[in-house]
Amino acid sequence: MKAKIYYNGNIITMEDSICGDAILIKDKIIKKIGTKEEVFALKNKDTEIIDLQGKTLMPSFIDSHSHLIAFATTLKLVPLEDATSFKDIVKKIQDFKESNNIKKGDWIIGFSYDNNFLEENKHPDKSVLDSASSENPILISHASGHMGVANTLGLKQLGVTNETRDPEGGHIGRVEGSEEPNGYLEENAFFNVASKIKQPSSNEIFNSIEKHRHISKLWYYNSSRRFNGKKINLTF
Repeated sequence: MKAKIYYNGNIITMEDSICGDAILIKDKIIKKIGTKEEVFALKNKDTEIIDLQGKTLMPSFIDSHSHLIAFATTLKLVPLEDATSFKDIVKKIQDFKESNNIKKGDWIIGFSYDNNFLEENKHPDKSVLDSASSENPILISHASGHMGVANTLGLKQLGVTNETRDPEGGHIGRVEGSEEPNGYLEENAFFNVASKIKQPSSNEIFNSIEKHRHISKLWYYNSSRRFNGKKINLTF
């Protein structure tokens, strides 16, 4: 690998005893830090010279606690934290379905809607989610993680019917004046059904990380993990 020399910048090593005006890197290893004269004396015709133009060069942050798998899983869900109305939730779900080529019958999962910030100032119900899609089961979770809403097909596949009783420590919302579930599920009623939905496979999670690794570049950190026997390097 071609050697590189960086100079003419603020070089921070994080070690008080190690400083210099220039730095030589080869094969991803720092070979020399010192004065410009000392470092340039080691260059050859193939060395790439990079003028920092007064910018700062320093080690990137090392993230040792990144919840990488949880992060990758959310990339396959519909983010709803910015939704401001039922109409907004419907549009976000429909846009996600189209952009991800979700097939008929596949689950669509959304997360982080907050009824307190919706124009309607209440939770959506199954009719709202039915308008987003009636051919895909849908489940969206509240920002608190303690409740959520399913559409009609979602309730059917999860086995929530008129005869389903509230579990201990949970509540199933009902259409007013009837036993028909309205889609709202709270605490254990939500946890119990959410656990029935098939989780992404190891390969799907790994592929999601690989596909979206550019997002980590925006955070500007280094992270290296092993997942399912494969090394995932998010160094930028």
